[in-house]
Order: sequence, then C-alpha cells, then structure tokens
Amino acid sequence: MRRCVTFVGRGGLLFLGHRFPGCPGAEAWSTTRIGGVSGGARHGLNLDPRGGDEPEAVAANQRRVLAALGVEGVLLPRQVHGD
Repeated sequence: MRRCVTFVGRGGLLFLGHRFPGCPGAEAWSTTRIGGVSGGARHGLNLDPRGGDEPEAVAANQRRVLAALGVEGVLLPRQVHGD
C-alpha cells in the first residue's frame, strides 16, 4: 500500500504532503510551525493575520510558504472548533 501522507522539508519549512490515490498530480500541503518567524504565543509559522500576530511576521511567513511551494497564493480557511 502506498503512503498518502508524508513529512516533506522545503525551503527550511516542514510540511505534511498529501497525495490522493486515483488522482494523479493532485496534491495538498499542510504547514507545521517549523521554520516560521513569529514569536510569543504565535511562535513559528503563523499564517493567519487575524490571530493577533505582528503583520510583518505573518507576511514574512506567507512569503516563505509561497517560495517553498513555488506557488503564487495560498488558501487560508477559517476553522472553528465548536458550534
């Protein structure tokens, strides 16, 4: 059986890479905190500008992700835990 989720290091960042059996070329990437510039309670790779982090740190983290993945934009869904 092929592994569908793997840890992948790119550009000093650590991602979870997701591949989808039966869908050649389809990929999804999830970030970890490894390799980011945010400090304090948001230490690491914070990408959410709504989280109370310094805007400059969030922008730098987003640029790092774009460069590491070689893409022009990211999707930042709003996840809610609870009702």
